[in-house]
Amino acid sequence: MTNGSKGRVIFLGVDGLDASLTEYWLDKGFLPHMSKLATGGTLCRLIPLRPNQHSASWASFLTGVNPAEHGHLALPRMDGDHKRARLPELVVIPRRLGRAGIFPLLERGYFFSAFKKDIRPVMMGFPHTFPAPHIKGHLLAGCLPSSFEGLASPLLLTSEIGGKDELDGGQIIGVQVAENTVSLRLQGPNFTSAPLRIVIEPDKERAVVHSRRRSVEARLGKLSEPLQVSFVGWLRRPRRALLRFLLSSITPHLRIFIPGVLPHPMDFPYRLSQPRFYAARLIRILGDLPFIDPRLIAAAHSSGMVDMMGVSQILEQNMRLSSEAFLRALENNLLHPRLAGSRLLALNIGIIDALQHVVWGDLRKRSPKESSSQGKLLLVFYRLLDSLVGRILERIGEDDMLIVAGDSGQRRVSYLVSLNRYFLERGLLHLKEGVRIPQIGLHDFWDKVDWDRTRVYSLGGGSIYLNRSYKGYQQGRRSEENLAEAREALVRLKCGKNLVVKDITYGRVIFSGEFFEKTPHLMVDFAPGFASGYEEADRIPREVFSENQGGWSGEHLSLHPQALPSLLISNLPIKGANLTLLDLPPTIASFLGQDIPDWWEGRDLWGGEAGEIQSGMKE
Repeated sequence: MTNGSKGRVIFLGVDGLDASLTEYWLDKGFLPHMSKLATGGTLCRLIPLRPNQHSASWASFLTGVNPAEHGHLALPRMDGDHKRARLPELVVIPRRLGRAGIFPLLERGYFFSAFKKDIRPVMMGFPHTFPAPHIKGHLLAGCLPSSFEGLASPLLLTSEIGGKDELDGGQIIGVQVAENTVSLRLQGPNFTSAPLRIVIEPDKERAVVHSRRRSVEARLGKLSEPLQVSFVGWLRRPRRALLRFLLSSITPHLRIFIPGVLPHPMDFPYRLSQPRFYAARLIRILGDLPFIDPRLIAAAHSSGMVDMMGVSQILEQNMRLSSEAFLRALENNLLHPRLAGSRLLALNIGIIDALQHVVWGDLRKRSPKESSSQGKLLLVFYRLLDSLVGRILERIGEDDMLIVAGDSGQRRVSYLVSLNRYFLERGLLHLKEGVRIPQIGLHDFWDKVDWDRTRVYSLGGGSIYLNRSYKGYQQGRRSEENLAEAREALVRLKCGKNLVVKDITYGRVIFSGEFFEKTPHLMVDFAPGFASGYEEADRIPREVFSENQGGWSGEHLSLHPQALPSLLISNLPIKGANLTLLDLPPTIASFLGQDIPDWWEGRDLWGGEAGEIQSGMKE
């Protein structure tokens, strides 16, 4: 055990903190507090982990091990009968009490559970912390999953359609307006529902939403205050929840967007915080909690459910709630003795990554003056982050360490690549006799694959898997030959005259651990402008390449980590080169004077010999 420092560690984990973008705006003076933070301290680049997806990256940070060890790869998984590929689950109820988080294997728990001294950590907003596990401190869970226990993903109430429609960004519910009034029952958890009555006042450009004895005003173009509603069902006790409303249109059609349903912490069967009353107390103080998943809001915008002005208001409100909750914990302003003496306070911010996914295509040379209004909006949220850093700097002492670290940058994607379609053309993947691909593509196609002849397949995100059901494999043909053939085919893949694949890495080089058998055999990193997303697990299109015309213009999944660096900024000097998020748990432990378990995979950048620091500022 090292002597360590007497100070605290304050950690801000920022999804999508892009190195080149942040460095550019630091140089232009747009982020003065982060510039002050780095002065006399550290500004260096972080290399993203594979697979380059936020939930897998923060899982590695929380546990100190790579995805093959903690079990969450953030990639779709194939059913055992090869009939369906399931999207990555972000929430799985622990099989027994005492297991930290949601991972298949977390007997060792979060990295701070290994600390011997009473650190009393305060953790807020990280993925894989719902339901909130027991820790010797305070924990506010990350974003709630859509549709879990009947929770609603984003909803759009509109008079444009009748019935319901499911989109990637949520659900559209058709309503009827009669004498400027809408009456409906909103479906909730476990076959419950809540009555809503919406009274429209066109002359005042507003609508008043009533639920039993409560009501809230929704003004045109403004996000409302939260409304507490009660979901009731047959032989079930009422369950309270909070809803906000964004009235975007009254005529010719009514459009009211609901970002999501936040269950009341004391009524929900699964813990939103540890201890349970922590979330309830924050609601009494702040009026709401930042549990809305910003990526769902971005997806709702991409699907046309909400405009960018609405997205900005919802994400800004989420950012404000996260910041205020964290600052109160930093000041021990919740009047609870268990928060006193906390030496590790950490907050995850997912808003910047979500926003970059939908506005990255509007950036021009990284300059706000040369960008569209949507591109300029990204700078607004970087400055909100900078403001939070400034407020934290006012509240910490000389012995405290403040770290701002990201998981990955992003780049614009112009073309989507279907590896399965390419494998089909090269004879590496086969469909059953008589199966044809229609013009719109072949959906839910896995049960139509001829597994006796298929050698390799992709589940999206640049992942390539060897088919162990292939007859040639069963007859003794070595797996290395199949993988080499797939690799050779991918190296030659071109779009016009441009090579599409930048690098191909064997899974055994990247991953090691108990869940190694579930990891991809090959990981493909695409050249700039190309990517392969989760849609690979659901559909085979007519063509290998399709122009990315959707609203999801920025991406990091399946792109080369070296091309998407993030940043580490700290007020204290941290030494090291080629840093990753895995290096931060040992560094935090060393600073706090804790033992570093031998099963952690990162390096101690505080008390260890990690080499020269890598410069983060690039021309």
